[in-house]
Amino acid sequence: MKCIFLFFCMFGFLVSGFSQSKHASYTWEYAQYDTVKKDYELENSIVIFEKKMVELFFSADNQFRQIEILHKKVQLNSNDAIQEYNTIYLPASTHTKKVLDQKTRVITKQGVVKELDNSAIQVKQNPESGKTYKYYAIEGVEIGSQIEFYYITEDDASYNGNVYSYQDDEVKQNVTFSLVCPKHMFFAFHVQNNAMQPALDSLDSLDSLAEYNEYVGIDENVEKLESESFSNYSANRKRIIYKMDYFVTNSKTTRNVVSYGEIGQSIYSLCYSNVSKPENKAIQKIIKLSGVQDKDSEFDKIFKIENYLKKNIAIGEVGAYNIANGFSKKIMSSIGVLRTMVNCYKQLGITHEIVLTSDRNSLYFIDTFDSYVFLQEYLLYFPTVEKYLIPTEQFYRLGLIPHNYIYNKGLFLKEVSVLGYTTGAGEIKFIPAPSKDETYSKMYLNVQFQDDPTNVIIDSRNESYGYYSHAVQPYFYLLDEKTTRELQEELIKSISSDIEILSMEYQNIQIEDVGQKPMISISKFDASNFVESAGNKFLFKIGELIGPQMELYHDDSRKMPVENDFNRSYYREISFTLPEGYRVENLDDIIIDKKIVEEDGTISAQFVSNYTIENNVVTVISEEFYDKIQYPVEIYEEYRQVINAAADFNKVVFVFAKK
Repeated sequence: MKCIFLFFCMFGFLVSGFSQSKHASYTWEYAQYDTVKKDYELENSIVIFEKKMVELFFSADNQFRQIEILHKKVQLNSNDAIQEYNTIYLPASTHTKKVLDQKTRVITKQGVVKELDNSAIQVKQNPESGKTYKYYAIEGVEIGSQIEFYYITEDDASYNGNVYSYQDDEVKQNVTFSLVCPKHMFFAFHVQNNAMQPALDSLDSLDSLAEYNEYVGIDENVEKLESESFSNYSANRKRIIYKMDYFVTNSKTTRNVVSYGEIGQSIYSLCYSNVSKPENKAIQKIIKLSGVQDKDSEFDKIFKIENYLKKNIAIGEVGAYNIANGFSKKIMSSIGVLRTMVNCYKQLGITHEIVLTSDRNSLYFIDTFDSYVFLQEYLLYFPTVEKYLIPTEQFYRLGLIPHNYIYNKGLFLKEVSVLGYTTGAGEIKFIPAPSKDETYSKMYLNVQFQDDPTNVIIDSRNESYGYYSHAVQPYFYLLDEKTTRELQEELIKSISSDIEILSMEYQNIQIEDVGQKPMISISKFDASNFVESAGNKFLFKIGELIGPQMELYHDDSRKMPVENDFNRSYYREISFTLPEGYRVENLDDIIIDKKIVEEDGTISAQFVSNYTIENNVVTVISEEFYDKIQYPVEIYEEYRQVINAAADFNKVVFVFAKK
């Protein structure tokens, strides 16, 4: 669940009286069929123009409000593009947001204009979330037609931090961004990936009678950015991050309107101040029920508190903020859970820091531009044990947090006392990614050829830990016996659905094992489908025993840097006794050695496999790991070779021939 961060009430020094909205009566111009640049004629779709307009103003009743407009025109050159744009989703109204206007029209190559009215608006509901969506259903569009649409919304003003990302998987001839605000307000912008840099319109800034400031940015010929394997698509898009920087009233300038300095004080007050007597009693009871004992290590104390709360307290939007009420009703808000955890740890004398960070899969935390847009999720950091936990995710435990919050910066808040006054102070620090040894998959296979060597039985032991085990380990305790068995069988059959399981056993599948113990499966299965007869020889598909592998054989020129979700390692050991009277003709096919060697000589990624023969027993070992999150585009080819080495291993077939 995303963090609900704090907005500070600033109306006392922002209000300057009613200001006329510049864009309230916005509409489109006369319809025309626009010319597409020759360079783009073969594209599936071309955005002829995209306009994003944001306006902050004071309403007649002195409310600080915001109008947003998105106006877009697209030429559709293929059936795929027509399919993509046959539904245009509209913004939804909320208790603060209202839709002021929405229009869509289609212009054919012959210049025929068809404007859609509200009867073309369809409504559907997501059965899982219950949310209702409105959209224009567009039918009968011909190849070469141009679709133009815009919508206008009004909402409470947002000035603490916003993002406009405008690069995606289609080319754009022209993109325009404008931000309008009252004359005494001034905004700052942080741009990424060579995005446009909005600037204060010089004509408006020189006009002393103008009621507003207007910032404008233009970007022409925006290249399309298509998804690539092992990349962070969102982080590489062109984007603008903007916030209010300062304002001037009565010849006085107030700077740093958006600052992390106030965040520390506010969150400290939110979490630790005004804890009532009933809340303190609830905290003491939670500590007791969690099983914390004085003799426990600090790690165990942290874990027991977290585990108890996550197993016994639900988190919901309607949950309580008050610790005592939430504990009594067994449901708390995300802030309520955070308050409960930190006060339990404070009472136990456990040093901790509250961390606010962003989801790096959508937006990396920037340390040079204070903005609330980066404050998306709460974490807790424990310096003594050097571990993190996420308070609001039920299926994570100490030492393991969602990978979209690692390898990122965050605002770390800790308690400080100055001259008898205690508050929270913030510092931006890095949240490291766990090493390859903290997420692993280990496979040990003992292959037994029967009297007829085309019949094979395998004894298997698999261990997974970290992010790999987290895919299933936390959920077993919620499943009934039948579903548990079905899931366990499915995991073992991940190497092949054709194997016949003879026996299986799983260990460490309780929620308390998450991040603490590897999930282990021990099984025996008939794997005769991995062997085929070939005249007086037989073929053993040894490579397929490690399961399907990612392939990067056919890839266009790389545009984005490599980015892994997390560091990881794989160890596979496959042993078998040579059937009497047989030898393997091509053992050396299993020898593979691909590595990425850093400038300091360390190996950051590798796939290495080899074999040994001792007393007629062949042992094949492969060791694969990735211990670096990012690689520049220049290293992509080396990275691809390591990835493909695992796929090459997967294709190795041993040929057994009689001696």
